[in-house]
Amino acid sequence: MEIILKIIGLFVAFVLVVIAFKIALFLIGASLIPGLIVGGLSYWIFDAFCPGFMVGGAIGIVFGIIGQFSSNNASSSNSNGSGCSYPHPRNESYPTSREGRSNRNSDNNSDKQNYIEGLKWNYNNEIDHSNECKSKAQYNYDQADTEERYAENYERQYNEYQDEDYKTQADRCYSNADYYRREGDQWRSEAERHYNQAQGYKRDLEAEGIYL
Repeated sequence: MEIILKIIGLFVAFVLVVIAFKIALFLIGASLIPGLIVGGLSYWIFDAFCPGFMVGGAIGIVFGIIGQFSSNNASSSNSNGSGCSYPHPRNESYPTSREGRSNRNSDNNSDKQNYIEGLKWNYNNEIDHSNECKSKAQYNYDQADTEERYAENYERQYNEYQDEDYKTQADRCYSNADYYRREGDQWRSEAERHYNQAQGYKRDLEAEGIYL
C-alpha cells in the first residue's frame, strides 16, 4: 500500500511539474515581447527599464489569458456545432415538391430550347458561309473565263501579225486564267466544307424533331 501511495505521489508531482512548466512557458512567452517593448520605451523616455518591463509583461499576460479563453470558447462552440448536417433542400436524393419538379422540367425545356436555337443558328451560319464561298468561287471562275477570252484574242492577233507583244499578252492572260481557276477551286472546296457542316447540324435538328 505504501508503494502505491508513493507511485501516486510521484505521478501527481510529475503532473504538477509539467503544469508548472507549461504555465512558466506561457507567462514567459506572453510577457517577454510586450515587456521588452514597453521596457525599451520606458528606458528611452524615463531612463528606467524595469518598471516598463513589468508593466508590459503584465499587460502581455492579461491579454494572453484573455486570448486563451477566447480560443477555447471558439473551439468548444465549433465542436458543438460540428454535428450531423442536414442535406441541402435541393439535394437530388430527397423528393421535391410538385412545384420543384415543374421548375426543374421548365429548366430542362429551356436548356433544350437553347440547344435547338443554337443548332439553328449554326446551320444558318454555315449555309451563309457556303453561299458566300460559292459566290467567290463563281467570281473567280468568271474572271478565269474572261482572261482566257483575252488570251485567245491576243493569240489570234499574234498569228495574224506575228508580233511578240501579242504572244506575251496571251501568255500573261493564260497565267491569270489559271490563277483565277485555282482560286475558284479553293473557294468551291470551302463552300462544300461549310455545306457539309450545315448538313451535320441539320441532322442534329432532325434528331430533335425539327425539320428545315
